[in-house]
Amino acid sequence: MQKNATRVIKKLTAVGALSFLTASLLAPAAEAAVPGARCSTANAKAKIGKENYTCTSNPNVKSKALVWVLNECVAAGRAYTKGLETQKSVSETAAQTITMLKVDIENLKVSIAAQEPEAKTWDAKVADYKAKAETARAKAAELKASAAKGGITSVETKFKLNLQVALFDKKLTPAEITQLATNWSTTTDKVPFIIDFIASEDYLKAASSYDTSAKNAQRKADSLRSTELIDLKNKQIKSAETNVSLGESQLQSLLDTRKTVCMVRLWKRIS
Repeated sequence: MQKNATRVIKKLTAVGALSFLTASLLAPAAEAAVPGARCSTANAKAKIGKENYTCTSNPNVKSKALVWVLNECVAAGRAYTKGLETQKSVSETAAQTITMLKVDIENLKVSIAAQEPEAKTWDAKVADYKAKAETARAKAAELKASAAKGGITSVETKFKLNLQVALFDKKLTPAEITQLATNWSTTTDKVPFIIDFIASEDYLKAASSYDTSAKNAQRKADSLRSTELIDLKNKQIKSAETNVSLGESQLQSLLDTRKTVCMVRLWKRIS
């Protein structure tokens, strides 16, 4: 009876061993990680050759199938996606800014046009001041030439004060002329020439004053017509457009990087 039990045990052992062997042969082999090949567990990690891979969809293709993707490719895909979001925000902000700036520019143009009548008023003042300045310079030259004919080419400063006192009542009496001659240590026949010379300098000062008034009036007219703010806003528009253009270039660079890093043949070559 013991012998029969032994035989049964041996048969069972043989059957078990055979079953195990058969199961081993029929069971599928463990999933092999191959660059670009299908995988089943999302975000699983694997080291193939010297490179690290992740089981995910390839960001460089439309298919969402899980495959072994080089980690650098995954990172490049994320960078490009982030770049798309950033560029969208930049473009939307730039579009809004440009729209507002263009409205501002049109309003400024309307304002400048409305100020044109006032600007023309200042133009007239500029012309008037310039004409008066030229008249004063011409009179100064005339009086200085007259003084020179009388031998007077310069006059001491103290003479001017004497003349101002003498002209207080806007006329010179013979007595005042005699007194001026005495004060100036000259003869009465020279007094008119001295007066001409002093008057010529006063006309030159008046001409200078008119020149200044003309410049101020011109600045006023220019300010009413100024397109400085328009020019500034046009520069801001150009800057916004440049930012969008730079963003597009950077986005293209990210896309090119993704394409390069995500090439399956490249992975196989470097793995």
